[in-house]
Amino acid sequence: QDALFYRKVEYIAIIPRGFSEAYMSGSDCAIQKVIVPDSTSSYYVDMSIDKFLNTIRLHRVYGRGESRVHLVTAAIADLAFNTPVTMKSPGGANGYRHGYSYYFAYCAYALLAMIMTGVSSIMIAFNEPDLYLRNLSAPLPRRNMSLQLAAGHGVFALGCWGILVVGGLILNGKSLIDSGLAGLFSLNTLAFAVVSASIGFLAGGFVKNHSAQAGVINVTALGMSFLGGVFVPQSIMSKPVLAVAKFLPSYWFIRANDAIGELSRFTVDSLDLIYGSILVQLGFAVAIFSVTLLLGKERRGLYL
Repeated sequence: QDALFYRKVEYIAIIPRGFSEAYMSGSDCAIQKVIVPDSTSSYYVDMSIDKFLNTIRLHRVYGRGESRVHLVTAAIADLAFNTPVTMKSPGGANGYRHGYSYYFAYCAYALLAMIMTGVSSIMIAFNEPDLYLRNLSAPLPRRNMSLQLAAGHGVFALGCWGILVVGGLILNGKSLIDSGLAGLFSLNTLAFAVVSASIGFLAGGFVKNHSAQAGVINVTALGMSFLGGVFVPQSIMSKPVLAVAKFLPSYWFIRANDAIGELSRFTVDSLDLIYGSILVQLGFAVAIFSVTLLLGKERRGLYL
């Protein structure tokens, strides 16, 4: 007890008299123990004792009736075997993912929520019936007005992107710069900022008030983030979910982000994967923006 109190030992096993005979005969018996409270090492000692006794029991039950000495020798020989285990995980040559890789992955949700909020708020104001009809009667061609709106949304998206990139540099600083991946992370995030602006442009054409706006933003940002792999890694997603996620730009953003984070050296294959995913995101942006202009033309016909 004194040794336990002064932490000279953490585990004392008390083997009762006649334990060996009782255990070999299959009778109920137990090794008593006295441990330091909340000692983590006691769990490992318990596991070692259980493994030793269970191994002896297996040899006793399924063996050829060896003596105790042979049983102990066989158990020690069995427990001496080591099985090599290789742990494999994504994250480059050493399987390690840096913090900046996770930071830029979560930027997808932040960018989508920020840019959709700003762009859709502007579109709600411009789609007010009085202002909308006044703009229709303006001498400025509608296409030019839409392009100017898109340019303004692009500037806003660029500002949001810049804030997050600067935040990443401040939080990760030297490690991000020394990795040589800051440019690729920034380029991938910029492409998704363009996608976010186009989604906000589309949502702003349908949303009539700020209450509906909040619902659309939450559903879109959270839904795309979960399905695309922002919050749940794509590596643990099922194939059916990934098949659906491929129709979302967030999937391609995370695909490129993961590929950038795993880069240990620049190769043609790895860069093709990254740039290909970025181009797919830009393709989504062009398609969404074109659909928005088409729907705007149809809506304009309702007022004329």
